[in-house]
Amino acid sequence: MNQENIETEPYDPFSVMNDFEKHSEKMDTTTSAASINTVQMNSNIQQPNSSIPINQPNYVPGFYKSTVSNYLRKQFKGELKSFKAGSGKKTGYSNLDAIIGSLYPGFYVLGAGSSIGKTTFVLQIADQMLDSNESVIYFTLEQSELELVSKSLSRITALDNMKNTSYAKTAIQIRKGDITQEVVDAIKKYNTITNLFTIIEGDFQTDMTAIERTVEDYVKTTGTVPVIIVDYLQIIQENTQGTDKTKVDSITKRLKMLQRKYNAVVIAISSINRGNYMLPIDFESFKESGSIEYSADVVWGLQLQILNDPAFTSAKGIAQKRALVAAAKAESPRKVELVCLKNRYGIASYHCGFYYYPQFDLFRPDPNYKQSMVFNKAPQIIL
Repeated sequence: MNQENIETEPYDPFSVMNDFEKHSEKMDTTTSAASINTVQMNSNIQQPNSSIPINQPNYVPGFYKSTVSNYLRKQFKGELKSFKAGSGKKTGYSNLDAIIGSLYPGFYVLGAGSSIGKTTFVLQIADQMLDSNESVIYFTLEQSELELVSKSLSRITALDNMKNTSYAKTAIQIRKGDITQEVVDAIKKYNTITNLFTIIEGDFQTDMTAIERTVEDYVKTTGTVPVIIVDYLQIIQENTQGTDKTKVDSITKRLKMLQRKYNAVVIAISSINRGNYMLPIDFESFKESGSIEYSADVVWGLQLQILNDPAFTSAKGIAQKRALVAAAKAESPRKVELVCLKNRYGIASYHCGFYYYPQFDLFRPDPNYKQSMVFNKAPQIIL
């Protein structure tokens, strides 16, 4: 027989589970009866504080419904499909995507100090996802929609005029009404991808309940689970008693439960401790940020590359450290790195280098980045 003439069906990775499910349906009645008999055989076992006698003939313990066997028969396949449907979302940063492949349904936290560009970094991820027709809902609790949109337009004018950035416009120039042809072109381009982008302006009184209800309404109205971005975590209000750390604990846990409820990609921006601004970022940087280390699936830190300099591993020389940080922030572009501190979805830790152009709210992969690089030269790249 000529093998080339044989027509084959497209491979369905879930088809092999169909026979198992059909067989399992026949087993349900038998398994339930066996469970009842097992409970009756052990009727002498006492259940403290139980209001239901364990030896009642029709009693099936509630935990039977939670057995792994029942989960495999009733939920496993559906949840696999749901996870797969929510996966494959590229960040749009080529160096980061080369390491992680894509984002998966999970709770991501990005922490950074001031002037490192954490909002810009995540906003650019959102815009790059829009290029792939992903739906995104962005909760901005500190900056206005005007500020965010003008950042995106500024970035586009820079990318469109890489050979001569004098034609590019900053976000503040755009907000002041400096609408050149380059800005008009950027508006037209941005308009083609933003029909799937929703920015929700909050304020310093926005709480988790408002965020949860908004996501619920969005999903019910559109029938789509969006990528959910919260900017930023410490501003969210929570009606719990206790310290700020206790409140952030509660918010972090609720964001994780929101992620699980919709099997979504949730990205939350976090501040870090001021005392760690002069130190390489690690979990100590999030010490006052509640249970991020435990609740988040992925924890990223964004920092200046100069923090890898040996001067920052010493407990002395604060004046020297401040001078090095000031010089690094004065560079254009600034050399920044993304550090992965925790990852449930693959490589436990990794680093990516970026050039950050704050004047145009733009991040670009640093082609010269090496984790062990020596920080004694300015970047040799022209935007």
